[in-house]
Amino acid sequence: MIKKTLLIKAVINDKGENATEEEMKKYVDNVLNKKDLYDILQVNKNATQDVIKLSYKKISLKIHPDRNTNEKANEAFGLLNEAYEILKDEKKRSYYDEIGIKKSLDFSNLYEFFDSFKNFGKMFERTEEEKEEEERLNIEKAKKTIYNININEENFFKNNKEFEKLDEKNID
Repeated sequence: MIKKTLLIKAVINDKGENATEEEMKKYVDNVLNKKDLYDILQVNKNATQDVIKLSYKKISLKIHPDRNTNEKANEAFGLLNEAYEILKDEKKRSYYDEIGIKKSLDFSNLYEFFDSFKNFGKMFERTEEEKEEEERLNIEKAKKTIYNININEENFFKNNKEFEKLDEKNID
């Protein structure tokens, strides 16, 4: 038994009739005027892969450039394909859900873009040599600091039970 496939070169509207030029324009505009990929495919964000696939097929039959004579049908079909390619792939879909970038996406470059931030924090870290040098400079600075403290001895001994003799150190 041989199956014959019948190619239908017309857009069929919701009533099962050939779509008018006005209806074909409406189908194309519905895709072009959407910014969110879920809206383009007319599904909600929790849609399963089967629902996404079914919606894609249904819309593609209405806007495919071989069927739809509208001048922007090719552009609309490209956007529909792009939305479908992203939402059918779980990894691409999760990236889209996280960052919310609209329409034209090149995820190969987007992955590279995120990978470039892996070592971002390291540029602010100091090497061990830099840390040791800073500590040495702080010690040198502390050695050269002279403190002038004026204390009234009588009040000092009254208020403090114990008195520690401070060692004097040479100051450069």
